Amino acid sequence: MKEAERKLMEKGYYLSNQFDGSGTVPNEYELTDRNGNTVIDHLSEAQVISLAEML
Repeated sequence: MKEAERKLMEKGYYLSNQFDGSGTVPNEYELTDRNGNTVIDHLSEAQVISLAEML
């Protein structure tokens, strides 16, 4: 997972835990761009790793 996060950051994307309005959701992530815009959310760890390889 750390490797996937590093790859995404190199490409200008940032990963954080999914926020539901009152706290974070365990085992769910959201991907944002350099401007803080949400690109995709409600991602599993496997989906994050797959995205890092595709982008």
